[in-house]
Amino acid sequence: MQSSTKNESSPLIKAVCNDTDRPLSVCFVCTGNTCRSPMAEAVLKHLGKGAYRVCSAGISAFTGDVITPNAVVALKNAGIPCTCENDYENHTASLIDELTVNQCDKIVAISGSHMMALICAFPQYAEKITVMPEDIPDPFMRGQETYDLCLEKITDCVRRMFAL
Repeated sequence: MQSSTKNESSPLIKAVCNDTDRPLSVCFVCTGNTCRSPMAEAVLKHLGKGAYRVCSAGISAFTGDVITPNAVVALKNAGIPCTCENDYENHTASLIDELTVNQCDKIVAISGSHMMALICAFPQYAEKITVMPEDIPDPFMRGQETYDLCLEKITDCVRRMFAL
């Protein structure tokens, strides 16, 4: 996880979280930012219909890694279109950093272990760090059915968290 003390906008959320009268800004965080958190980002963008500013990141991400093909297929199978505003097909992984945590209103961990890692890394922001209502198991390197089931669970959790 990266830390920064400069007073600047994180590249991850530059266009997302830097306006003072903006909608609620949310960052979903998983491990590598190639499966669960980008799917959660796409789900909230789709269901929220512009009411939220959404990004995602990973606690151990390799910056620039692409979203897994199975995640893209799961999103398409669920009827979530890839659009200019929700361009999940071109998602690339980002590492969570202090600027993102500072500038977003809510940081949503995909599991309890992610939440603990975030609180340990950014204790000064503990009040804005939360977790999905249920832990979302990692589908990485598994089959399409696992990704589809993961997306169903993510969608259910996002609906419950944001009353959608």
